[in-house]
Amino acid sequence: MSEHIDEELNAVNKQGEMKQYDPVIFEQEIKGHCSKAQVVSLDEGATVQEAMKNMKDQKIGAVPITRDGKLVGIFTEQDVVQKCGDDMAAFWQTSLKDVMTSNPVSLTYSDSIAHVLNKMQLEECRHIPVVDDNNQPVNLLSVRDVLLILIESFPEDLLHLPVEPYRGERKQDGE
Repeated sequence: MSEHIDEELNAVNKQGEMKQYDPVIFEQEIKGHCSKAQVVSLDEGATVQEAMKNMKDQKIGAVPITRDGKLVGIFTEQDVVQKCGDDMAAFWQTSLKDVMTSNPVSLTYSDSIAHVLNKMQLEECRHIPVVDDNNQPVNLLSVRDVLLILIESFPEDLLHLPVEPYRGERKQDGE
């Protein structure tokens, strides 16, 4: 395994020197990187069916759940997979408060990109609501959003890679 890593590093070095990245990108607040679209949250009394329609319409994998406008939970694709049981028809009519993940991790616009990465890794979550000073959801960050932030920060290094990573010289069958 390490020989493949060494070969990959050598191939990268042949293309140019390895770059040192400025850590400033990770210190930036997420506010400038969040979607301008307003997040659509649902009340905890809404049904799974309403949440699934919302997620499909918005093309997102999670929806923040509120009580009196304040974040109390999140409902994700993982909740569907893990909690639906055998009776899907009954599950569709289940109240979100019965199947949501309560007290989810949340962020504020002043949190750094490094903080987002840290929370996603430690909490093992792919979606994190962004809340305002009143704990009202104002955005929803996904792993995909963070990936796009990183790609935008290092476009020449990430978008101009070869289609296939270097894995050494290929041997013909029988060699």
